Amino acid sequence: MTVLRSIALFVTVLWATLPVHTQNEYAVWQFGNFAGLDFRTAPPTPVSAPFYTDEGSSMWCNPITGNLILSSNGKQVYDASGAVVANGAGLRGGNSSSSCVVILPDPVFKYPHEATRFYIFCIGDQSSAIQPPDSALTMNTVEYRDGRWEVVQKNVVVDSGFAEKLAVTHHCDGRSFWLVVHARSEPAFYAYQLSGKGLQPAVKSVVGAVNTPRADSVLGGAYGQGLMAFSQDGSKLAMATPFSYSTEVFDFDISTGIVSNARVLDPVSRNYGVCFSPNGRYVYGVQWATRTENGSVVRQYDVTNTVNPVVVGSLKPAVSDFYNGGIQAGPDGKLWLAMETSVVSIASPDSAAPDCGFRADEVVLLPSSDIVVGLPTIVTSFYKLGRLNSCAPPVSRITADTAICSGECLQVSSISTNSPAQWLWTFDGAEPAVFSGESPPAVCYRTAGRFAIRLITRNQWGADTATHFVLVHQLPVIRAGADVILCDSASGRLAATGGVRYEWEAQQGIGNRFSPDPIVRVFTHTAFVVRGWNEHGCSSTDTVIVYSYPHGMPPVTLSVVPSVAEAGSEAVIQIAVTDGVPIAEIITEVSIPARALTDVRVTHGMELYRRTAGTDTLILGVRTELKDNKNVISIRGIALLFTDTVRIALRSATSLTCQPVWTADTTFAVTACGKLLRAVMFLNTPLQITGYEQQTGRVSISGNPAALATVSVYTLQGTLVENHTVRISAVPSAVHLSSLPAGLYLLRLHSGSHQDVRLILQE
Repeated sequence: MTVLRSIALFVTVLWATLPVHTQNEYAVWQFGNFAGLDFRTAPPTPVSAPFYTDEGSSMWCNPITGNLILSSNGKQVYDASGAVVANGAGLRGGNSSSSCVVILPDPVFKYPHEATRFYIFCIGDQSSAIQPPDSALTMNTVEYRDGRWEVVQKNVVVDSGFAEKLAVTHHCDGRSFWLVVHARSEPAFYAYQLSGKGLQPAVKSVVGAVNTPRADSVLGGAYGQGLMAFSQDGSKLAMATPFSYSTEVFDFDISTGIVSNARVLDPVSRNYGVCFSPNGRYVYGVQWATRTENGSVVRQYDVTNTVNPVVVGSLKPAVSDFYNGGIQAGPDGKLWLAMETSVVSIASPDSAAPDCGFRADEVVLLPSSDIVVGLPTIVTSFYKLGRLNSCAPPVSRITADTAICSGECLQVSSISTNSPAQWLWTFDGAEPAVFSGESPPAVCYRTAGRFAIRLITRNQWGADTATHFVLVHQLPVIRAGADVILCDSASGRLAATGGVRYEWEAQQGIGNRFSPDPIVRVFTHTAFVVRGWNEHGCSSTDTVIVYSYPHGMPPVTLSVVPSVAEAGSEAVIQIAVTDGVPIAEIITEVSIPARALTDVRVTHGMELYRRTAGTDTLILGVRTELKDNKNVISIRGIALLFTDTVRIALRSATSLTCQPVWTADTTFAVTACGKLLRAVMFLNTPLQITGYEQQTGRVSISGNPAALATVSVYTLQGTLVENHTVRISAVPSAVHLSSLPAGLYLLRLHSGSHQDVRLILQE
């Protein structure tokens, strides 16, 4: 088998990994009468909401996952399940308030996705025909306590005398918010900073046109209805006042909260909705429609040239007076506009009309949903939070997968906010180990473990550090199994192990490529590569060869290589291929006369069994290990004979009918070398013959007490004369030999691999 060491590098996307930051704070919208959109698909998927409202609404989603956390229609607060949270009913927002509610995470949390406390601001209803006008800005606090959300502070009046206009952008510190409202009857803005210390006193800016409603019967006063909207960088503010036929744009200072530099975009159109393009150059206005008008006209205004607005399209005619008008920026970079039972988009809002892509996408709402006027209040500065003009130290943030496989490379990005000027990265256990710059190269991990990624960002205001951990999983050890030998067109079966799923790369000659043990049938030698995956999605490969041989191949001949050894010395018996080419493992029985070798062991090949035949033969069963090696079996032992030749017999077989094996007996010669006297250690006491008495035939033995030893007597020709077994005692043990005829004999004492061999003379 050959393990392929070149493993393809790929990025495994796991359900638990962090996605690239894509403004998931508003991944799910809820608005209108039980209407909603899920922007985690393209185009967005229509979903349902638990509430109804004619105009404003708000929600907050987990910035990492996009899962909905809280939503509100200005009257109730709902959790992700659609249930009203504890103490969450009776807020002072209005169903007919243009921007009646906004939900903001408490800036005390460095990372918004960790927030467990939110502020909900509501603006009263100026245009209800059945309720008195409510011009108050109210504040509510909701916290996550004991496994549930609960409104812990409700309807705290911040101030009153405001129109139905509410817009939010980030402070230049990147964590605080500017909450901007407009006076009901004068051209004045009030900007409240919401910081980690709570809501700060308002910054008042008196600026803009002095509006006068066209009809005395208009509810809400000169500035009552219509939307305000910030550009995504917070530097501009647009405002529409439909019953005063006024659309204006202003500059906004995100460090001071001051509104300035008023410009009139349109003094004649009854715009209700306004929204900036992502680059801030264009404002889109949506004219409020009545039943007698041919739909809501949508215009594009260039804030660098306010003279010539361009009509980019119109919506369907309204089913009632003052329908439609809602427009909002989506997390997908498009602008979305409200109709009764659907939403349409401006797909390229940064392009000048008519190339802005009006109605490029249309999404039909669920049958149980519809819209009267409004879409949600969105803090669009979240879409460009990393590119705001900062007046605070950066907030370091890292986005990357949280788990990969060893040998893979990771894409790492900075989503740090507050305009960092420097980025310093360190990557534990990876290559490179450090990097300076905003966008590091691919970070590669060679070994498994849990490693930290650290990012230090700096700007003129200070520095911040973020840490991200990556779990690097070990690659599986995939084995394709033993090579397979097939005769002619026979079929066989592979056997991969080490993974939880597999895929074989070969397209031909294999059955189920996704099975660990597919059936194969080939007509030539074929390599099959399998890729296996573990439970973490990591993979590696291995290769198995399937050999295909025809019947009638030349047989393989095995024989013992002639050799000569001295009695008492170590002898090596080699059994080799003398003819043919072995292609499969061969099982060989080796028959060795007992007078030839003692302390026999197989050093090349795998011993399967050993047994004795009669009193004079040791039979070994050996399986060859290397089919491409001519010397397929090696046997070592101590030679016993002095001057003699013995015959070692072989009998081999293979299961392949297309590959017969022939064997041949051969001889092994041993020469005399004189008297041998050798004692070896038997455990911790030498096992040895300590004496021999010719008159009595008594052999004295020493060794470890209680050890079982064998005493054998051979003629010089290797014939076994006597064999005794003795249990060694604490004092020298003894065995008594029979009366031996006069002559030289070989006396052998052994226990396992421990022995003592010497010559004795019987006179």
